[in-house]
Amino acid sequence: MRIECPDCAAAYDVPEALVALGREVRCVRCAHAWVPRPAAAPVATAAGVPAEASMEAEGLPLRTEAPRLPPASARVEEHLPAVIPPPPRRSRAPVVLAWIASLLAVGGAGFALWHYRLDVVSAWPPSARLFGWISGLAG
Repeated sequence: MRIECPDCAAAYDVPEALVALGREVRCVRCAHAWVPRPAAAPVATAAGVPAEASMEAEGLPLRTEAPRLPPASARVEEHLPAVIPPPPRRSRAPVVLAWIASLLAVGGAGFALWHYRLDVVSAWPPSARLFGWISGLAG
């Protein structure tokens, strides 16, 4: 059985056993829900009025041709902004300042150790080997 969505005219081939009479279905494309009716040639009803005429009398819409839709690319472009702005550029200044502060702290600690090396060696005698090795490299 071939059914069409009344909103977007999407066509589906569905086994008749899956679509029971009066069962509501939902379109995958536009999510419109409707009760499908088999598309057939005009059939005379019990009163002798063609089925199409009785449907019009009930206020049900009849489609004789599928609606013309714009190309898919045009429909997608309607929902997109004309130009997508690039993400804002973050400043590198905080990272650079953090590196400078870290290097100054390490350098200051190294200078303090060298300047107060005699006090450090008197407080912790094993550090004498480290200072002897450093002065051997420098001299």
